Amino acid sequence: MPRQGLVYEQPTGPPQPPQRERAAPMKNYLLITALVGMLLLALLGAVVMWLEAGDVVLSLHGIIALLLGVALSLALGGGLMALVFYSSRHGYDDEAGR
Repeated sequence: MPRQGLVYEQPTGPPQPPQRERAAPMKNYLLITALVGMLLLALLGAVVMWLEAGDVVLSLHGIIALLLGVALSLALGGGLMALVFYSSRHGYDDEAGR
């Protein structure tokens, strides 16, 4: 007499990795709050130092040079990080680790 109520199914594809548990929403909230707080502290520090510098006057050319320097530095950093991820995902780094 066959068992009733038990169904055995064969897997139909490659084995799936176990699912990770999602982080609790409170942990995410605390992490984001801490990171935003550190960003605000850094910005506050930059503003205070700028104002304490006193009689430093930047011309229009100086402001443009400052903004271009910041923008190009961020672009360079982002581009290098993109190359690191691209290299890692396409196997270019495999030989270096041996």
